[in-house]
Amino acid sequence: MPAESEGREEGRFAGAALRVGVWASVAIMAAALVLSVLRPGRGETLAWLGVAVLMATPLLRVVFLAAAFARGHQWRLLGASVTVLGLLAAGIALGRPH
Repeated sequence: MPAESEGREEGRFAGAALRVGVWASVAIMAAALVLSVLRPGRGETLAWLGVAVLMATPLLRVVFLAAAFARGHQWRLLGASVTVLGLLAAGIALGRPH
């Protein structure tokens, strides 16, 4: 029973991390919008930071869950998480302009 409740707790934490990342991204992009309205031509870098935070949020969630699976000796789930991370890394590497 403790392992099951521990898994639910990790799932809730991972979900909360996802929500925090999304809301942080929204706040950053809103600040970029305000900055660009107040000072036209400004705020683009801040907007890109918001996009980067939004893109990194699910990736960080998978990293967190992989660490939790390793701690819990859940090797199949760890393998799945590492596979997902590998596919994401391949997508990032192949999607970069040359």
